[in-house]
Amino acid sequence: MEKSEEAKKEKEQREVDRDKEETAEEDEDTKRKEKRKEGEERRGDTTGRGGELRQNEMEEEKRRRREKHEESQLVQSFRLFRCEDTPPPPPTNQSESSTGGRRPQTSVLLHILMLSI
Repeated sequence: MEKSEEAKKEKEQREVDRDKEETAEEDEDTKRKEKRKEGEERRGDTTGRGGELRQNEMEEEKRRRREKHEESQLVQSFRLFRCEDTPPPPPTNQSESSTGGRRPQTSVLLHILMLSI
């Protein structure tokens, strides 16, 4: 009789433990969902502080990208300009000898650059 009672108690204890684990997992899921929902509300709220901060961050990132792009364009145009000032290397194959050693795209890009100034 004692063994069956012990087995019954162990079984009940396992069920209680399993229920506790499931409850803990459900609580964690609920907390995650609430946090996600709060984050979505904060990001979507353009009048509240969270949405305003996010919008400012996006504008700052756009400004940084634009400045970086402009800087890279200036560097590229400077490199093209320097290439035009240096004498061309001796032609190595037929296509370069027909253009005088210069790449035709360089002069076209430089011309476009000069027109934009």
